[in-house]
Amino acid sequence: MKISRIVSIICKLVLCGLTFLVGMLVGGMFAELLRLQPPEMPAGANVSTIMIYYLLTSPIMALALSFLARGISGKFIVRTLILTGLTFVVYTFNTVLDATLYMSWATISTSMYTIVSFFIPSFFVSAAVAFFFSYDESKHSFIDSLQAFLKQRTKQEWIWRIALAAISFMPIYIFFGKLVLPLTGDYYQQEMYELQMPGWEQIIPILFTRSVLFFLACFPVIVMWQKSKLSLFYRLGFALFTLIGFLYLISAYWLPLSIRIPHALEILGSSYVHAGVLVGLLMRK
Repeated sequence: MKISRIVSIICKLVLCGLTFLVGMLVGGMFAELLRLQPPEMPAGANVSTIMIYYLLTSPIMALALSFLARGISGKFIVRTLILTGLTFVVYTFNTVLDATLYMSWATISTSMYTIVSFFIPSFFVSAAVAFFFSYDESKHSFIDSLQAFLKQRTKQEWIWRIALAAISFMPIYIFFGKLVLPLTGDYYQQEMYELQMPGWEQIIPILFTRSVLFFLACFPVIVMWQKSKLSLFYRLGFALFTLIGFLYLISAYWLPLSIRIPHALEILGSSYVHAGVLVGLLMRK
């Protein structure tokens, strides 16, 4: 790849990242107009430093989305909405649900501020990525592609495949969580750094909800994917890893590396296993 091509890609990623930051400002103002209560900062964190981390990490988000945009067909608005759904569900809604379990400072009322304010930046960055990194401008609508996609298998096959895909994140999450529990469990049990250890009666409903939402966010990507299964596995796994935890763990500078590194490895493993399961179950023959 030529140096000029590399520079061009980097500039596009930086520009896409900046659209995310602009969207954060717009989303924050919109949430304030609705008189929603913003969440409190964790102990040891401040807004200005976190914004610097957002500035530095937003091109990484754009990079993860661009890998998927390169393989998704459809018109600009279709690709934008698919990427928006993935970004908003995986990066924002998923994190809000997870934070209400493990972060003592996260509450349902303040979480609404995050949900509302982060939809706009999710749309902005997705639109920018869909514009700069396109696969093709297919004339087929999403409905036409979905109908053709579903014809690949019988109704009976789809029922068990979709049901299994919708709950597949649950055992994967539990398995990898158990692996890192010896390394990070004490921090939660002793409620250090405003962390907390929820019970299974709290974890299971949230985990089920997250699993179904992940399926709903990833399914349109799989329907419109035009490249190989292996390519989708690598790219979807990287996108899930980046959006679920990698960006947040980089920005959570107030947490020690003894917490962030094990969780990063946990999310890396679970994201790629989850992507492999989704691709294996749902990808067309």
